[in-house]
Amino acid sequence: MSDNLKDNGRYKIINMLASGRGFECYAALDISTSEHNQVVLNCYSQGDIIRNMVPRYYDLEKSGFIDYVGCFTEKGVFSGVFNLIVGEPISDDFEKNDMDVAERVDYTESLLHKALENAMMSEYMQCSILDNILLIPKKHEICYNYCIYPEITNLDVISRISDLLELFLQRKWNATDEQIDFLDKIKSNEFSNISAIYSHWRNINQKILSDIEKGNLIGKGIRYLKRRIKNLKKK
Repeated sequence: MSDNLKDNGRYKIINMLASGRGFECYAALDISTSEHNQVVLNCYSQGDIIRNMVPRYYDLEKSGFIDYVGCFTEKGVFSGVFNLIVGEPISDDFEKNDMDVAERVDYTESLLHKALENAMMSEYMQCSILDNILLIPKKHEICYNYCIYPEITNLDVISRISDLLELFLQRKWNATDEQIDFLDKIKSNEFSNISAIYSHWRNINQKILSDIEKGNLIGKGIRYLKRRIKNLKKK
């Protein structure tokens, strides 16, 4: 069988997405279906890595994760398969971008909603997909590039969420007090889980939008100065 066919000819390789020790990740087509759905193949070839990854994929299957297709073993290589979702990488200038606040709120809502849906997954799998965030600009949503690397050292899900929220929401001068307080609480580990984070977010997101729509630049400037003075006193 050709090297560009996997799982007894079911998947046809399009291109390689990533590689590492005992690991290769491919974009592929499922040619067993008339739709020829695009998928991501995570292929693990070394014994120690396979032993570590097999139980993680079986746990993933139990979680009912919607984009997980399944797994298979072929020629001593264990592979996990996901639906391929088309999105754009977070660009280096995303943080500097004067994106509309409403768009940033949309991305935040999408991130936290998906994180809540994925809370039943293992910390390893949650961290893996959070390390591979993509954006869908037309919908103001996030999606995942499902390259599941076999070696991740830091398994702090909330820390990853915190870093992404700092990027999405930002601490600009016109940020609301609720927004800054929310970011501070996550950074200081005041929330014990994703559910608590999302619940708090749902209580403040409309307030953030409402505040931005009102304008009131003088009031926002005064709030910014008060926060600066408060932070300076803490030092």
